[in-house]
Amino acid sequence: MTTPRTLVLLALATLCCTGCASWNRIEANYSRSTTLGRELIDLSEARKQGAISEGEYTTLRAQLMAQDRAFAQCSSSAAAVREAVPAQ
Repeated sequence: MTTPRTLVLLALATLCCTGCASWNRIEANYSRSTTLGRELIDLSEARKQGAISEGEYTTLRAQLMAQDRAFAQCSSSAAAVREAVPAQ
C-alpha cells in the first residue's frame, strides 16, 4: 500500500532527477508535473495524517521552496538567452 509519505518522497525524487532544463541549441524546454501549491498541500496532508513528522515536514517544505526558486531562476535565464540571440 502506498502511503502519503511515499508519494511525497517519490515526487521529490522525481523533481531532483528531472533537472532544470533540457537544452536543444538555443531553445530551452521546461516542464513541471505538479504545481508548488499542490505539492505543499500534499505535504501538509501527509503531516496531518501522521505520515511524516513536523521536522520532516519543515525540511521537505524548505526543499520544495528552494527547488521552486531554482526553477524560476532557470526560466528567467532561458528567457534572457532567447531575447539576446537573434532568430535564425
